[in-house]
Amino acid sequence: MHDTRITPDTQAYPSAPAAASAVENVMQGLNLFLRLKSPAQMPALLATVAGQMSTVREALGGLHYVHFARFVPTPDGSMLLVITEFDGDLRSYIMDFVAVMGDVFTAILEFVAGAPPLPVSSYPDEFWQFIQANNLAKAQPWSAYGRATVIDIIGSRRTLPPAPAPAIVPPPEVDLKDIQANVVRGFRAEAARHFALAFTDAQKARGFIGALTDDSPGPKISAASPWHDARPTRCLTVGLTHDGLGALGVADATLALFTQAYREGPVVRASQLGDSGTNAPSNWTFNPPGAVIHALLSLFAAPGHLHVLNDTTAELKPLFEAFGVTLVSTDDAKALPKDEVHFGYRDSIGQPRIAGVPSKGRPDMQPEASPGEFLLGCGYINQYGGNFLGNLPAALGNNATYAAVRVLEQDVAGFETLLTEVSARFGVDREWVAAKLMGRWRNGEPLILSPEAPRNTMAFDHLNNFDFAPNAANSTYFDDFDGSRCPIGAHIRRLNPRGALVTGKPHSRRLIRRGMAYGSKFDAGADPAENPAEKRGLFGLFICGDLEMQFEFMLNVWANKNIATTGEINGSDPILSSSGGTFSIPVIGRPLPISFYVPQLVTTKGALYILMPGLSGLRALASNAFSGSP
Repeated sequence: MHDTRITPDTQAYPSAPAAASAVENVMQGLNLFLRLKSPAQMPALLATVAGQMSTVREALGGLHYVHFARFVPTPDGSMLLVITEFDGDLRSYIMDFVAVMGDVFTAILEFVAGAPPLPVSSYPDEFWQFIQANNLAKAQPWSAYGRATVIDIIGSRRTLPPAPAPAIVPPPEVDLKDIQANVVRGFRAEAARHFALAFTDAQKARGFIGALTDDSPGPKISAASPWHDARPTRCLTVGLTHDGLGALGVADATLALFTQAYREGPVVRASQLGDSGTNAPSNWTFNPPGAVIHALLSLFAAPGHLHVLNDTTAELKPLFEAFGVTLVSTDDAKALPKDEVHFGYRDSIGQPRIAGVPSKGRPDMQPEASPGEFLLGCGYINQYGGNFLGNLPAALGNNATYAAVRVLEQDVAGFETLLTEVSARFGVDREWVAAKLMGRWRNGEPLILSPEAPRNTMAFDHLNNFDFAPNAANSTYFDDFDGSRCPIGAHIRRLNPRGALVTGKPHSRRLIRRGMAYGSKFDAGADPAENPAEKRGLFGLFICGDLEMQFEFMLNVWANKNIATTGEINGSDPILSSSGGTFSIPVIGRPLPISFYVPQLVTTKGALYILMPGLSGLRALASNAFSGSP
């Protein structure tokens, strides 16, 4: 337990960089010019807008993006101007609009010349392209509020968010036998081996995919189907880069249908991910610039069966040779004891529950996620009311998912030193500091339930049953708006704000995390001279239905920026920060928070974007089904 009788000290840590002198506005402007098919239709359009205003007000009020909005007809009736001032990134704002008021935009666009395909919920990318083409981006507002966000201005929540609307139609059944294993159902492996592969011949490469999915003897891609008998000793999955699909002979016209983020990959998009400086691709050891990786084949060993890594590797090598597959690199990972990560925290707690996927029924105050948040095609519905398949061929996209592969090196010694120094400087317990940085005690107990000390009695099944604010189902729940229990900038609160006030749609942008540590467990008493070169970190796969709107948004906005909520102007995620930053801990009874500088603790050592097709999609690729027009 910490001691609150400490001398107020809000100076940044001595090694903190100087703060920027210029103050930039948070507010951005949307100036959308919608030309009507006929000026004579303006009265009917304005009547449509008027009829939707209650929906518009509710949507704007619930997203906490918008400072100001109005619909303005031009005097000649030829155009309707949609003018809004909002916080943050335009695409994120527009896509959240699609999620909560897509029907409104669809109704308006029925009157508009050159409108995108409708409804907008089914064609979010096309709607985004339409917005870009018709927005006068150069005309930006001046803000008297400067760095203040909408949430800064309105303060704590005044009304409870509405309960999630029940599904109008039952969600389609999730086809587990067609989904790759370790996607929607975790394999819970003890160790992993990841093979980065390059193809040298399209026909042979398709033969390789066929050999991994046919009925012949040998290693096969695993499905997510429940185990009816004994647990498998191994699990094998495969993901393909955009270049990898091209190397398999997929037609250019089909390749062009994929999202921009997947087409470009993380090397091109490094600046959007905070991958600059020491994190820059030029410093990567996995997939550095110029590397050619077409596929990532991942092998997972069940607990007690570490031998399958070498046994299966021995089976795979002849396949590599027979089908002209080049082994670019091999990366091993192994679970640490007690499901810990290298910083000492218990892991594998906060995975989303997915409707239609068998789960252990652990209590969780978050709503179930739709399968469409992670899986393409098959009629699954995503948060925008549509499907992330877009215009991709269903035979390729059905039951597929995207994964962002990240190799993250962790400065464990630096983290432990930080805890010791902050503890000594402020007279607080170092484990209390560790808990405030993460949002959980190292045993996994959330601060929102155990704010001052771990109970050490909380069952694992209950470690995810909490929220940061009340909701319609739990109207008397504690509202930690000021972060007095769990700091607003804590890692788990930044990357999953749950029901807390943030800009955007609540309980959205979920990710499935599949990761495992590499390097031995850190021993603070060991002599570093014995193994000075040992590296420790995480080889992670972050699974989602849309790389940009889920994974990239979380890194770019929630981890490395400070506009998504209140009170975090100078900070960034203390665990994942791409450059370090100031971290603040409110303490009850003190007029000022404890504030200190957190150096960069995690360094990106590699990244990759892959598509993990369903089993039927892999077989279709093997049969050369996509070599022609889409």
